[in-house]
Amino acid sequence: MAYVTGEDSKGKSKKYFRAAFVDVFRSSNISEYQLERVADIMYEDGRCGFFHDGMLRNRIYLSELNKVDMIITLPRKSDGSIDEDGKINSILIDPQKFMAAIERHFIDYLLGLRNPKETDKRDNFLKMAKEKWDWESKGTVIGLNNDGTL
Repeated sequence: MAYVTGEDSKGKSKKYFRAAFVDVFRSSNISEYQLERVADIMYEDGRCGFFHDGMLRNRIYLSELNKVDMIITLPRKSDGSIDEDGKINSILIDPQKFMAAIERHFIDYLLGLRNPKETDKRDNFLKMAKEKWDWESKGTVIGLNNDGTL
């Protein structure tokens, strides 16, 4: 998301993750309100679970699904209707469809960067690329022997 906005994500990891997740899955069968809620769970149980615990946490499950990339499980109200504001009990993700959605979004982003009319998009990308990659300085030198050892 930093390359989209042109602003560093330092200290805004969860906010940027949420915005990017909603942007990628906006075309799914899930409302934007629910996508925001799913994004928070994906951040906590997916991203943080995977990188801090080495596994997904207890609300995220993977399975092949028929026509959708993900399904969320919400509780029912006493009248039997779905409680849209209720606690999300689980998120079932089809890994292939999930990845395909990410790939489609990435391709669209690249096409936008190549579009001469998308100057803001390119400017934001270039601003972050310069900040993150620092290709103008010589960079770190690591001394190696001729045989590749330190």
